[in-house]
Amino acid sequence: MHCEVPQATKQGAKGARLPITYEYDLDGRPTRTVDGNGNATTTEYADTTSGCTTCSTTGATDQPSKTVYPTFSKEYTYDNRGRRIEEKDVLTASESYSTVITHDLAGNILTQTDKENRKTSYTSDELGRRVRMTDPATGVTENDYDGRNNLTSLKDPKGNTTTFEYDRNNRVTKETRPMGQTTTYQYNGVGNLIRKIDVKNQKIEYEYDDAGRMTGAKYFATSTDTTPVKTVTFTYSNAGNLTGYNDGTISATYTYDDAGRKLSETVNYGTFTLTYSYAYYKNGQKKSLTMPDGTVYEYTYDANNQPSTISIPGIGVMTWNQYTWNMPAAITLPGGTTRQIAYSPLMQPKTIAVKDPAQNTLMQYGYTYSPAGNITKKTTEQGEHAYQYDPLYRLTNATSPVIATETFTYDPAGNRLTSADVSNWNYNNNNELTSYNGVTYEYDANGNTTKKTDATGVAAFTYDIDNRLIGVTQNGSAVAAYCYDPFGRRLSKETSGTRTHYLYTDEGLVGEYNAAGAEIKTYGYAPNTAWSTNPLLQKVGTSYYYYQNDHLGTPQKMTDSSGAIVWAATYDAFGKAMVTVNAIENNLRFPGQYYDQETGLHYNRHRYYDPKTGRYVTPDPIGLEGGINLYPYSLNSPVNRIDSLGLCDRKCPYCPGGKWKSFSFLSISAFWGGGGTVARTTYTCESNEKNALQPHSALEEELSRRRV
Repeated sequence: MHCEVPQATKQGAKGARLPITYEYDLDGRPTRTVDGNGNATTTEYADTTSGCTTCSTTGATDQPSKTVYPTFSKEYTYDNRGRRIEEKDVLTASESYSTVITHDLAGNILTQTDKENRKTSYTSDELGRRVRMTDPATGVTENDYDGRNNLTSLKDPKGNTTTFEYDRNNRVTKETRPMGQTTTYQYNGVGNLIRKIDVKNQKIEYEYDDAGRMTGAKYFATSTDTTPVKTVTFTYSNAGNLTGYNDGTISATYTYDDAGRKLSETVNYGTFTLTYSYAYYKNGQKKSLTMPDGTVYEYTYDANNQPSTISIPGIGVMTWNQYTWNMPAAITLPGGTTRQIAYSPLMQPKTIAVKDPAQNTLMQYGYTYSPAGNITKKTTEQGEHAYQYDPLYRLTNATSPVIATETFTYDPAGNRLTSADVSNWNYNNNNELTSYNGVTYEYDANGNTTKKTDATGVAAFTYDIDNRLIGVTQNGSAVAAYCYDPFGRRLSKETSGTRTHYLYTDEGLVGEYNAAGAEIKTYGYAPNTAWSTNPLLQKVGTSYYYYQNDHLGTPQKMTDSSGAIVWAATYDAFGKAMVTVNAIENNLRFPGQYYDQETGLHYNRHRYYDPKTGRYVTPDPIGLEGGINLYPYSLNSPVNRIDSLGLCDRKCPYCPGGKWKSFSFLSISAFWGGGGTVARTTYTCESNEKNALQPHSALEEELSRRRV
C-alpha cells in the first residue's frame, strides 16, 4: 500500500523522457522506488497501524524496518531508544546473515559483531569520543584528544604513536610520526594551506585567488631557499572550472560547456600535443569520446542509464545484452565473443563465462563466498583455488593448481611477518620494511624507499618534492626516469633511451605514445568507470583486442575479434603475473596498476606497488586517512579488495546502486567514527574516485591530499 505516488522523469540515452516512480506514505517517507528498467526497491518502517507497515498517521518514525531490493532484503532491529542493534541480510527464506551492535548507556557503540561473529569493541570517553578500539584479533588502537576535540595522538596496535598539534582555529600545524619525524603546516587568514615543510626540510608554498582556488604551487629544495626549483600555475574560468596548468615543462588546457561538463583536454608534452574530447546527451551522459587520432567511440545507454552499446568505428559494436539489477549479465563483443556473469543475491559475481563465436569456452570462473563476503573458493579452467583468512580478514593461505601454496602471517599493525618461503620479515616503528630473506631496504625521512639491496646488487630510487618516484638506478646505471602532471598522473617514462608518453581521460589511462607523439597503443573503458578499472579493449594500429577480466577487474586473458587468446596470465595472491600467452603486450594488472618491466613495480596512480612484498614503496599520500599502516596493499586482502588510486581500498568495484561503504578494522575513519575532530580533511574512497574523473576535481583531490 502507498499513500502518495509522485512521478519523476529522467533523460534516456537519446534524450527520451523516462519515468522513475517514487512512492511515499502519509508521513512523507519513501516506500518504493522503481528505476527505468523496472527494478523496484521497497521500504517498510518500524511503526505499524492497522496492519499497514508503510503508512501511519501517528507515532511516525524514519527508522526503516525492512528494505527489499531486487535480489535480497535487509531487515533492521532497534532497541527501545531507537538505536539500531541488528542489521540482517536476507538472501533466501533459509539463508540470512546479521551484524549486531551494542551500545553503552550514553548511546555510543560498544561492540559490533559481524556476519562471521567477529567482534570489534569500542570505548568512548565522557564526551562520546572514541578513545579505544579492540579489533577481532585483540589488537588495540588508542586515541587522545585536546580540550577542543582535536585528535592529538593515535597509537596503533603495535604501540607506535603518531601525534598532532593544532592552532587556535583547530588546524593541524604539526604531525610527528612514531620515529620522531615531523611535518609542519601554515595557513592564511581564511584557512587555506600556504606552506608545508616536510621531514626532509623541503618546502612547498601555495597561492590562492580571492575565491580560494589554488593558483600556484612553488617547490623549494630547503625551507630557507627563496628560489623555487619548480613552479606550477593553475588558471580557472569565471564559473570556477580549471582551464589549465603549467609546470614549466608540461602544460594542459581544458574546455567546458555551459553546464560545466568537460568538453576537451589538450596536453602539451613539450614537443607535441594530444587532445581528446567528449560530447554529451541532454541528460549529461557521455555520448562519445574522440581520441587524438580522430577515432570516435559512441555510447548508448539503457532506460536506467547503464551502458548499452559502444560503437567502434570500422570494427563493430560492443553490446550489453542483459543486466541483473544494475550489474551487467551478458556482453557481446565485436566478432561474436560473449561474456556472461551470474550473481549471488548480494550481487557478488558467482560465475564468469567467456565463449568464442563458436561457443567454445575460453574462460570459466566460479566463486564461493564466506558470510562476510570474502572469497573462499575460486574455480577456473586450471582447477580449484582456495583462500583462508585471519580474524581481520587478512589473507593467510592461498592454494592454487598452478603455483605453490602461499601462506602469510601478520603483526597487529598489518605488516607481513612470515610467508611460505620467508620467516624473517622485519620492520621499524614507522612500519617500514627493513629486510626479509637477505633483501634489505633503506628509506628517506619521508618514508620513501631509497635503496633496495639483494643478490642482484643495489637498486636506488629518487623522488621529487611531492614524493613521486622520478628515477631508478641499478648498481649505479640508469634504469628509468619518470615525469608527472600536478595531479600525480604519470605522463612519461624513459628506459634504455626510449621515452613513452601517457594520456588519460576521465576513466584512466587511454593512450601510450612515442617520443614524437605517434600512437603506440590505446585503451578503452565503459564511460564513467572507476579509475583505470575493468578495461574493455586495447587498440594497436588498426587491430582491437578485448580484455577478459576477473571479479576485481584484473585482466586474465585477452582475445581478438575471432575469439583467439592473444594474452593470458596467472597471478599469485598479491598480483605478480606469470604471463603464459604473450602474442601482444599487456601491462595492465590489478585495477589501476601498470606493470613496469624495468623495475618489476606496478605504477598505481599516486604511488608504486611491489607485488613481491604486497606493499607500496612509499607511504600513503593521504596519511592515516587511508589506514593506520601506510604501506600494505588493500588491508592484505588482495583477493577481495582493490586500490585503483593507490590511496585507500574498496571491497566491491561494481556494486549496484552506487559504491558499498566497507568497514575497515584498521581504518582511521572507522576509528574516528565515535567523535572527535579528524586531523586530516575527510577523504574517502568514494570521493577519491569521483575526484579522479575531472581535472578541476583532480586539483581538489590534490589539495585534499596536501591539506591535513
